[in-house]
Amino acid sequence: MGILVDYDLCTGCGDCVPKCTHNAMRMKGKQLIVDNRFCVDCGICIDYCPSEALDLTENVVGETHEEKEVDETGVDRVYIAPENPCIMRLDGCNDCHSCVKTCRRREKKILDENCNVCLGCGQCIHTCEKSVLKPKDSLPNVLKMLKSGKTCIAYTSPATRVAIGDSFGDRPGKNNEGKLVSALRKMGFRYVLDVNFAADVTIMEEAAELLARLKGKGPLPMFTSCCPSWVRYAEYFYPDILNHISTCKSPIGMEGALIDAYYCRQMNLDPEDVYTVAITPCTAKKGEIRRPEITGTDDVLTVQELSGWIRENLDFRSLDQNDTFDSFMGTGSGAGAIFGNTGGVMEAALRTACHMVTGKEIDVSLLAPLHGLADRKEVTLDLAGTTLKAIVINEMSNATDILDSVRSGTCPYQFIEIMNCRGGCVGGGGQPLLSEEDEFYVKKNRIEGLYAKDQASRYRTSHANPEVIALYEKYLKEPGSEEAEKILHTVYTDRTEEMQYLTALGPCPDGHQPAEEQP
Repeated sequence: MGILVDYDLCTGCGDCVPKCTHNAMRMKGKQLIVDNRFCVDCGICIDYCPSEALDLTENVVGETHEEKEVDETGVDRVYIAPENPCIMRLDGCNDCHSCVKTCRRREKKILDENCNVCLGCGQCIHTCEKSVLKPKDSLPNVLKMLKSGKTCIAYTSPATRVAIGDSFGDRPGKNNEGKLVSALRKMGFRYVLDVNFAADVTIMEEAAELLARLKGKGPLPMFTSCCPSWVRYAEYFYPDILNHISTCKSPIGMEGALIDAYYCRQMNLDPEDVYTVAITPCTAKKGEIRRPEITGTDDVLTVQELSGWIRENLDFRSLDQNDTFDSFMGTGSGAGAIFGNTGGVMEAALRTACHMVTGKEIDVSLLAPLHGLADRKEVTLDLAGTTLKAIVINEMSNATDILDSVRSGTCPYQFIEIMNCRGGCVGGGGQPLLSEEDEFYVKKNRIEGLYAKDQASRYRTSHANPEVIALYEKYLKEPGSEEAEKILHTVYTDRTEEMQYLTALGPCPDGHQPAEEQP
């Protein structure tokens, strides 16, 4: 299958190109070019063509590259080890190859043609024809801990609030922050905090680190470090550039560490009696919290898991939309909110970096090129005489040439954001199931919901958040301080040996374990 273009009808308007979520379309001047190697026959471009020039055909020369690879290699499904902390496969798989095609197309793991190296991103969950791929089930353990007598604390990631309503028939992108908080309180959590606060702290540390690197204190370009699947990708396939990744923990990594070191002290809680759960759009966070250098977060529930519990126990529509986060470590800025979309981390960092350099707030309209769902988005800023050229990479498959340029020393950028999932966290593997036909529309609305939250926020920059200011005054002193480095920064691991072991196994679907144990 593939897309056929009737060039007698096509006007060259290009309206279909940004709607294609699989990079199968581009414009060459006024001529539409379709690469059917990447087309998945979703038909969304047909719906948006104003001149009715597009149609599906079974007679396209060079039928999809991914299907040929599957047939030739015999890879029926991605390998999900039983101990995989992020994803699980239920019974009922029919070896339809959908997960393999998704992994190859969206991750572009050139050295892993058998899809044995799992990044935990969960994109395969959304394209599984039989719906047998799921986020690893953490709900039973969380429910057990809620009854254990421990002080249970939940904290919600930015993109969760604009997606949870999708599971209950709300329009995509509606901000259900209050209902999300209300549901978690009814579930039994004593405190409900906002990860937007930790996103603001991340920006304070990351902006300071970027400025230090611009002054020669570390290699450039600097990559953002918030996406655990991107970090894992680098550890497996580009370990020689790990020193280019910001040492900042992700917002969830910082939230957990700050609860242990700061929140419990301020609230007179014993960390040993506290149980913490992150509510995320991301399946990969389930793996991230198991890294030995990431402390303070005990478990992760995805939006899918939480929505399932709500559906069985509560009436979502009756939840209190006016419920609010706890006041302490529950306040986030608008900059923290936009972390949930592609380009948001970079924009938030640049808002604060500009203030750190000039003492003035940046005109946010200068950062508008970072908005939207394009594969790549660039901006160039003058920071008090220092030119900063930055780029956002939307989806892991679009990053390889940039990573190769960093490896070769020819990269023209100083600051790079990479988010594994198309659209950023709004498109995470743990979000409500999303058909490929609806992908562009739904993600676009979720992003608009986050920017609406930003625009309505009292504080639109991380450095203006009064709780963040208090954190540094009472505890951390300043970004990059000795204490901040100790609890908010991290290290990365060269996983070359593990990668080589996994890729050498050959096709290894679930249920067919390797002949030897993985080291």
